[in-house]
Amino acid sequence: MEISGDKDKVKITTDESDVTIEQTNELPTNVKPSDFIGSFDAEMSRYKNNQLKDKPTNISYFIDTYKLAVEIQPDEKKDAFVSIFDRQKGTMTMLQEEKGKKTAMVMKMPKITVKNKNNETPEDAKFTKTGRTKIIDGHTCCDIGETEKQKTTFWAAPDLKYNLAESMLIMQSQNKQQNETPNFGQVDGMPLEVVIEQLDKKERIEIKYKNLKIGSVNKAKFSTDGYEITDMTQFGGMFGK
Repeated sequence: MEISGDKDKVKITTDESDVTIEQTNELPTNVKPSDFIGSFDAEMSRYKNNQLKDKPTNISYFIDTYKLAVEIQPDEKKDAFVSIFDRQKGTMTMLQEEKGKKTAMVMKMPKITVKNKNNETPEDAKFTKTGRTKIIDGHTCCDIGETEKQKTTFWAAPDLKYNLAESMLIMQSQNKQQNETPNFGQVDGMPLEVVIEQLDKKERIEIKYKNLKIGSVNKAKFSTDGYEITDMTQFGGMFGK
């Protein structure tokens, strides 16, 4: 891997692709309103040889029409890491509280361009419905899986028809071989549990979505009231001047 560039543009070159990350003052285009308004928690657990590797990571998501707030709770003794994304303005705000002092930093999200060197168009994931079902938080979920070297299993609720991928699209990106978002339409409904297994490494990640609230969201989660704000959006480059 080779990394080159400056504060305005960084290029990462690998055997498979060229990835360009560049600062832009342009507003994001073709931003769609979220069809999901609400919040949920995600508990992520990592396993090796069927043994839990670390304590689960807890992440809370709050989604409004064009905004996304993410809270990551490392453990009970530490404050959560909070990031607020404005998909219309193309900004990310990071909130921090230390020793009673609240600070916020606002930055522009970079534009990412990926060029595959083999000129092959990425294929859509191939999913298969197994016919198995189970009840998760009152929703009947179907087992939908994809098996290659990596086996991904979704327990999705067909009655929850939301495009969370669109709601959580926070960076401007462009793939020069494929301008369309990969079609995951075969996953019917919103996943409430996801299991990702690396079969050759005997590792797996389990993600469980909990405390689902639909139709309204706590607007305070997108507020910077009471924070000392540093606005980096007017500075040149991803890291300022």
